[in-house]
Amino acid sequence: SSRGFYQILQNHPEVKKELADFTFYRDTLAAFPTTYAAVPAILTGQPAPVQGSMAAYFDAAAPTSINEQLAQSGWSSEVVTIHPICKNFKKSACQSLAQATALDKDTASRKELLKLLDLTLFRYSPHLLKQKIYNEDRWFLQGLGRSQPAPAPTSDKKNVVNYSLSPSQELTFQFVDSFVDRVTTESATPSFKLLHLMVPHGPYTTNTECLPYVGPKLAGPKRYVNQGVCGIKLTKKIFDKLKDQGVYDATTIVIVADHGTPLAFDFEEFGPPIDKKRRRAFPLLLVKPAHAPPSPNGELTVDSRPLSQLEVLGLINDLEKLNLIVPETHARTPDGARLFHNYSWTTADWSSDVLPPIQTFEVTGDSWRVESWKAQDPAPSR
Repeated sequence: SSRGFYQILQNHPEVKKELADFTFYRDTLAAFPTTYAAVPAILTGQPAPVQGSMAAYFDAAAPTSINEQLAQSGWSSEVVTIHPICKNFKKSACQSLAQATALDKDTASRKELLKLLDLTLFRYSPHLLKQKIYNEDRWFLQGLGRSQPAPAPTSDKKNVVNYSLSPSQELTFQFVDSFVDRVTTESATPSFKLLHLMVPHGPYTTNTECLPYVGPKLAGPKRYVNQGVCGIKLTKKIFDKLKDQGVYDATTIVIVADHGTPLAFDFEEFGPPIDKKRRRAFPLLLVKPAHAPPSPNGELTVDSRPLSQLEVLGLINDLEKLNLIVPETHARTPDGARLFHNYSWTTADWSSDVLPPIQTFEVTGDSWRVESWKAQDPAPSR
């Protein structure tokens, strides 16, 4: 979340120096509010259909994705994601976060099987059991046998919480450690990698050191900030490895969130609060071009130009002079207003081939200001 990151900069100003090589594009608008439609939209610059088959969209859009185009041009191209789009890629390597993390194929197959069984169980179970199966992203079958941290000793249990990590958080931490251990730069072949890290992402249960949070109860935004700082430290592990390999300066790095958070991060300088249904419209976008000149003040640069998440592909193409095919994004109306396609998502929608009913918003100014927003259609009912 760009707004969550803005709060991190206020609470942890040291981050400005730690990310001094990057530009923070504050006013970046998401295309969609969830991973399902956002990941392929980021990779291809093409929005998912408001109506119609998502499977057909994945098939049609995949060949124009940045990873497929670069693979076609001879690059070493790899995607690691939780998204089911992997099967649509023909040229580039693609695997799930669980597969990329597992030490052996049997472990990866078991994790994938449990994930499939959980989703199937969720889909066909009575409504009253669905929350039990989902278990706040810990999932019933995937959680069996998972070790839980011992309760923290406390004399006031009502005001102290002791969280555990979700499966996606555990996988992310394991993947980053594994990636840093295995990455090499021996090949002269140019390389593209998309690493889909699930931190920060709800449930927000870590402290700033990426350990399970134990302490006084915190409101959601404070828990997000903790996990956001953790996420920055994870990316720094990768950056440090690239520096050790001598390729950090020559590498273009794009940190892009697939969507924002429903948590409230409001700032007086940007006017009245943003309502909950639009908070997911603010994804983080940080960019470090290859061979970027040093920041004049030694801190992160903040750029408030209005961008759309669908324009990330074109931004990378321009920075790297890649000569990619960049399709018309349909990110804006003819008069330049950016578009955000909102819908109400449930976990059960992962198994659907169509998106829920969509309400489209036009954003004519700074997206962080309520007065910039206009609903294009009446809000639909589910």
